[in-house]
Amino acid sequence: MGIYMHPENGNIKNHLRSSFTGGPKGGFSFFTFVARSGNLTLEALQSVILKKFKSLNHVPIWKEERPESIRGDNELKVYRIYPVGLTQRQALYTFKFEGDADLRSHVESNPCAKFEVIFV
Repeated sequence: MGIYMHPENGNIKNHLRSSFTGGPKGGFSFFTFVARSGNLTLEALQSVILKKFKSLNHVPIWKEERPESIRGDNELKVYRIYPVGLTQRQALYTFKFEGDADLRSHVESNPCAKFEVIFV
């Protein structure tokens, strides 16, 4: 999933401009969220993302070869939020926002920042 962050007045709001395009594993969905960087926290961002995907009745799709005992339930969980442009290896193993200040700093230094989300 991609997220476009726009620094604006107000709390995190999801001005939902979405588009679905062909891509790996069924496509990508992009949503625009407007947030004031002073009020932006990782927890609030994760909450907005989860709320949006739950409102779309999105459920995880597990690979058939994965045993049912380790698949988990149909509850979405955010594993990682990271800036667009990182490799999969960087996103999974080396990159992590160190806190709310780190996220705010990234958004302030990159107006209209774009993020991707990994769910588990």
